Amino acid sequence: MERLAALVIGVALVGSACGGGSSGGGGSGPVAEGDTIEVSGIDGLPRDEAFAELEESLRGELAAGLGELGVSVSPDEIRPSEATWADTEQLVEELGHDLSTELGTEIALGNPFDPESATRNAGGPGRSRRHQMSGHQGVMAGAVTLATFNLDSAAGTEHDFGTPELDASANVGSGGGLSISLQMSRQGNRVTGKGTFALSQTVTVDGQQVTIGYEGKATLATDVCPDADGHVASEFHVTASAVGDVSGAGTASSEITFDGTAVTTVDDSAEIASVKVETTLSRGARTRRATTEANPAGSYLEVRMGMRTKGAGLDSWEIESARAERASSGVVEADVRELMNAKVLGAVYGTVTLTIERARNKWQHGACVKLTVEAPSKVEPGSEHPVTAGVRHVLEGAELELPVTAEVIAGGESIDPSEAQGKPARFTYTAPDEDGAEVKVRFEVRSRRGADEKTVPIEVTGGAWIAEGGGEQITITGRIEDLAAPFTLQGAFQGGSATLSYTPAGEGGGTFTYRGGGSGVTISGSGTYTVAENDDGTRTITETSNGCVHGISGTCKENTEVITLTRE
Repeated sequence: MERLAALVIGVALVGSACGGGSSGGGGSGPVAEGDTIEVSGIDGLPRDEAFAELEESLRGELAAGLGELGVSVSPDEIRPSEATWADTEQLVEELGHDLSTELGTEIALGNPFDPESATRNAGGPGRSRRHQMSGHQGVMAGAVTLATFNLDSAAGTEHDFGTPELDASANVGSGGGLSISLQMSRQGNRVTGKGTFALSQTVTVDGQQVTIGYEGKATLATDVCPDADGHVASEFHVTASAVGDVSGAGTASSEITFDGTAVTTVDDSAEIASVKVETTLSRGARTRRATTEANPAGSYLEVRMGMRTKGAGLDSWEIESARAERASSGVVEADVRELMNAKVLGAVYGTVTLTIERARNKWQHGACVKLTVEAPSKVEPGSEHPVTAGVRHVLEGAELELPVTAEVIAGGESIDPSEAQGKPARFTYTAPDEDGAEVKVRFEVRSRRGADEKTVPIEVTGGAWIAEGGGEQITITGRIEDLAAPFTLQGAFQGGSATLSYTPAGEGGGTFTYRGGGSGVTISGSGTYTVAENDDGTRTITETSNGCVHGISGTCKENTEVITLTRE
């Protein structure tokens, strides 16, 4: 906790809404239900470190409870072993493989606490990241991580994949076990992930056997696409607990829970304008002796809190309200400070922002609105061409009238206007005078309904090709509009003619056939051809075929022709 001292929240009880609160400055005053809590200074919350700090807090409370049962143990002595975390990594690997198999997609997993990696995911069905697990993240972080598997892999809003349920488990030495489970579902715009992360181990302290159990549970649900007003609704419920069972003496437990809702408002640029969170925080610790039937000793505190972002983005937050909803008789102001400090609020912040980042990665990358661009693939130098860009909502299926921007990012000349709106938006592309330019035009829509972008390639060509050439006893001529599309040329020989039909595999060549006749005979054949570019701007077709003059024995042979192409 010392390393977060600079981030710890200042808390003071400023009186109850009913007039019954206390604001004693020594931190020992009692807390009554309904007391208002003043909280300030929550910028820079430690999202990833907070989970580790919470786990340490749980172990500290558990160690204190075990002390009441006569077992003197330090929090470090009940820390999960390195073997446990090694097994964790393996289980998450297995779960990721099972997930990809279940969805029939490739799952690329990544660090769940890295917002930069979240933005690198371009969306699309079945893409997520490798959720790396390590000991410092703890059981609560493990549960949150598992729950976000679904938020990442549910990018394809055109896909419904029911409710897969995946489980994995492993033994940890001879005295413990580890289990991981994941449930996931998507219904329309709503994506839900449920993760459970539990481990147990048995330790011996002063000759006494103590079984330690840790469990984290997380349910995260969020809309993928903003509604017409730019609102995205999310829900979360996260709990972490630690239980120690001392053989013949009793049990001690500690638990932290937070749940609530978040409403994200998306601006006209598809960015986060604000987030408003309502959450309930609670923590409790209990000790139950095996020798008594009485209620277990312990304490409980529940605080209702509202928080929101200060300005756009997710980095700066403020507390709008906080009040004690429930408090046991033993709770004092110091307990409130413990519940409302940076590590707890950091875990809330981490869960909320992690969920919102996953949704943002979808609505900003084509999961909600789709661009469809109609543009020519080939144009002549200096020519003008109409281009349209339509926007359709993926879930609703409706065509939307949203502003679309357009920019030439390679190859030159212009597209006008730079922004248009309509059903569809209309533009005019003007090609550069340079023959052979490879143009790229980028279109983008950004709105409170979502964002998408498309880059359209356009090739600038100098018009049709005029073909002249031939081979032994044949002259070949014609006009080719597009070397990448099927075309025909005409052949002439003494006493007859032929039609040559070409099927390109691309502009570099393909296959061809020919048929013809004259003077009472017919000819046919087939072969392959290549197209080479020349330094003077012309191109050369070199073709080889096997053909026959039908009806005359011994006339089948291999033929080679060379044809020169010049611009019209």
